Amino acid sequence: MKNTVMSYLRFIIPLVCTFTIGQSLPAQAPKAEKPKQFIYVLRLVPRLYSDSNWTKEDETVLERHFAHTCKITAT
Repeated sequence: MKNTVMSYLRFIIPLVCTFTIGQSLPAQAPKAEKPKQFIYVLRLVPRLYSDSNWTKEDETVLERHFAHTCKITAT
């Protein structure tokens, strides 16, 4: 009977210790994914090198582009 209890304890004690240590370890939080960043360069067509060549439509398109860029980067 004593041998049975001892063999049982030899099995149970390491098992309990393993589970106790395993439960006390902090769970690893998944690393936050870095936000995607995009960098691009707008190149003007040669017609727009001079300010005097800009049409009202060109200015409107540019204003709309910058307003949209500001809106999406603010969130």
